[in-house]
Amino acid sequence: MGRRAAVVLLTVAMLVPAVPALAVNEYLCEGVPPAEFIDVDPTSPFAPFIDCLVAFGITSGTGPDTYSPKASVERWQMAIFLQNVWFALFLPALSGSPQGFTDVDGLSLEAQVAVNQTAQIGVTTGVAAGSYGPFGTVPRWQMAIFLARFVEAGGVGVPAPPPHGFVDLGGLSTEAQNAVSVVKSLGITTGTSATTFSPNDLVTREQMAAFLIRTLQVSWFISAADYITSCTPDAQGVDICTGSGTYDAGVPLRFVHYWFAELPADTTGYDSEGTKVDLYLDGVLQTAVERFIVLPGALIQYWDVSLPAQTGTHVIEAHYFFEGELIFVESATVTFS
Repeated sequence: MGRRAAVVLLTVAMLVPAVPALAVNEYLCEGVPPAEFIDVDPTSPFAPFIDCLVAFGITSGTGPDTYSPKASVERWQMAIFLQNVWFALFLPALSGSPQGFTDVDGLSLEAQVAVNQTAQIGVTTGVAAGSYGPFGTVPRWQMAIFLARFVEAGGVGVPAPPPHGFVDLGGLSTEAQNAVSVVKSLGITTGTSATTFSPNDLVTREQMAAFLIRTLQVSWFISAADYITSCTPDAQGVDICTGSGTYDAGVPLRFVHYWFAELPADTTGYDSEGTKVDLYLDGVLQTAVERFIVLPGALIQYWDVSLPAQTGTHVIEAHYFFEGELIFVESATVTFS
């Protein structure tokens, strides 16, 4: 066992207010109000995705009443989109401190921070040393890399890329081809035909709306902490936190709990084994997959249980341990309806 650093340990889900999951066909978006952009055809197949982006705060459009659906996505816009999806998933915000890009000074502060945060979570390294290429447009192969890296950074267990079945990827790098396989396998895109991906076609803002909502969907999770309303110490001083709420029936349940640790400058011998979370459904301990996301100056350690869609009322619990000691329990009675 290496030394354990003195770190601040927080559950990520406790840092933000609970937002109940919605359910749709693109199930997070069912029932969201129309965004009413004057340049979006309400009969367009992309309109529901654009409405959903607005409902989740991922975009406010390009003007007071416009979304510019046919415009190509630029790389600085991609960074903002991705960071807003990151926040919609309640994942911890990073500092956005400069990551060595020398070509972003002309961007708004929001865009500069988003570019740097996107680099911090490992989704981009730029187009060359010291260069992000903020005004470059995003072709479909880059979109695949951005989103495949994003879902992994966001905690989704990404399987080995299956065969993609596309015949037009021969000029791409191995990473790009693998990313295309990942986004296809996750249902983020199916390509432009059964056998083509059209990797060099530029992604429009309406297409990106669909890709982003599907990315949000595959990354979505619930936590007992989303429902907690009160905490009371028991006789042993362990905080027992309880609450209740609803979740949509028919949606596969991805049940996740996180530790977020701020790392010391010197992580030599750092040992994260002192933290542990046991996840329960109706009092039955679940088999969880333990994963890590290592970010600049921070470590996210999390436990992930994937279960079939639930109906009725169930109790989900998380028991938090530090240095082998139980320190608090979160218990939520959730009605799947």
